[in-house]
Amino acid sequence: MTTQLKKKLSETMPQLGEIYAQQGFFSPVSAISETEAKELRQDYEA
Repeated sequence: MTTQLKKKLSETMPQLGEIYAQQGFFSPVSAISETEAKELRQDYEA
């Protein structure tokens, strides 16, 4: 993934939950925190 794309995604990802909520949808992106996601991944990979 290019650096430019990574930068754009890092700017956009936090806004996705808000955009989904404005339209009345649930956003899986904001379902759990980044820390919780990392912990789940570690448990899964263990």
